[in-house]
Amino acid sequence: MRMTESMICYMLDAFYGIVESGKEPKGIIEPEETVFGLPAISYEENSDFNDWLDDKFPLDGRLIYSNALYEMYYEDYVIQLEEFRDNLGGDE
Repeated sequence: MRMTESMICYMLDAFYGIVESGKEPKGIIEPEETVFGLPAISYEENSDFNDWLDDKFPLDGRLIYSNALYEMYYEDYVIQLEEFRDNLGGDE
């Protein structure tokens, strides 16, 4: 319990130190940046792809497949998005 309390105090102190200094925490993606060498893609801007993924891989509970893939396996999300876009282009 003492260790947990110490860790929480440290984490809160570090968090509020970042906020007060005006620095953005690491991990914030700017639009022109890349993630893992791949272009930064907005989850919200690909609603057609997200809906397709969620229909193809339905999950019970509160977890949404497309969001989980985006957050946890970004590279796979980008690859599947590119394949989805290529297939749409080939169907026209």
